[in-house]
Amino acid sequence: MNTVTLEEAQATLPELLDRLQPGEEITITDHGKPVAQVKKAERTS
Repeated sequence: MNTVTLEEAQATLPELLDRLQPGEEITITDHGKPVAQVKKAERTS
């Protein structure tokens, strides 16, 4: 899952973030055009 639509991201953002591995990113598209990239941060604790 490298790309999701804006509508999918709005509806399922918490689940999308849970599934991402540290450093992995997804591209959010609107009408087929990229509008944002989300990258899961590496946790430091």
